[in-house]
Amino acid sequence: MILEWLKNKFRDFDFHLPFLLFHDLHISVKEYLMSHFAGNELTCIPYYNLLTIEPDIIGILKFSNATNVACCWVVGEAKVKNVGVSDFRQAMFFAQMTHAFEGYLFYDGELSKDVKTLLKNGGHSYDGMNRYGKKVTKYLIVMQHRNGRFYRILSF
Repeated sequence: MILEWLKNKFRDFDFHLPFLLFHDLHISVKEYLMSHFAGNELTCIPYYNLLTIEPDIIGILKFSNATNVACCWVVGEAKVKNVGVSDFRQAMFFAQMTHAFEGYLFYDGELSKDVKTLLKNGGHSYDGMNRYGKKVTKYLIVMQHRNGRFYRILSF
């Protein structure tokens, strides 16, 4: 369901790597990329050689600008239970490691009091990338699944 939601949200974007349910592969992102890409197709991926992580969902967007092509990550972590600080920090870590264009935490349950406090106090910011490949401050996007729909959690 999450994968379909992301595919729909980014349907008008170009992809270097379409969204992939990565969790069940049991290899690192680095290993996956090095076995599927080579040369310029590999080296244009930001931080490909540092990503010894295993997020639930990955995708790489491709932005063509007047002067270059920039590849940017979209990563997602999914929790089918209540979200504690360790779950939250894991999603933040994946977004930070990839310098994600967009980083997501999807969940079905409830957010703990400590996670709500982190969100309220801006503890969900990370160093991401914009469509031009420049580093910018980004914020983890927290999405709750309720009644068959996803709702963005904005404030508490």
